Amino acid sequence: MTINIYLDLFLQQSVFIGPLDPHLMDRNWQYYLLVLLGIEKTIQHIFVTYAFAIDLSGIRSEMQFDYRFFMYSGIFIAILFAFATYYLGKMELLGVKLMFLGGWIDFIGEFIGQGIPLEFIPVSFIVAIIIILVSWTYYRGQGEIREEHLN
Repeated sequence: MTINIYLDLFLQQSVFIGPLDPHLMDRNWQYYLLVLLGIEKTIQHIFVTYAFAIDLSGIRSEMQFDYRFFMYSGIFIAILFAFATYYLGKMELLGVKLMFLGGWIDFIGEFIGQGIPLEFIPVSFIVAIIIILVSWTYYRGQGEIREEHLN
């Protein structure tokens, strides 16, 4: 409940508690993009966690910190994106909020794990930015739909 309120305040919307009426939540291109990216991020983080566990292609030696930190955080973020996708499927705005949070964690994690990308920008970094921007604009749009319905 507390994280729900903080995410609402951060997204500059009124406090939202409970599921949104499914007839009000718009299934536009942003919704479907968030669902697809949620599935992609869940699979990606499961695979990367597995790669750390078996040291696939010497991935452990490429990290700036202890690989166990990234392995356990990968499990956490995979679960976060899985829950976000689940709640998006149930047409609850909590899914959008979790995608927004997951996008920021993934964005920051890219800097911690790989440093500042000077030579090239990883695709995961770009996808995290897309998730942040799309979930933010989608959430704000859903708030406008709710306000129109209530008035």
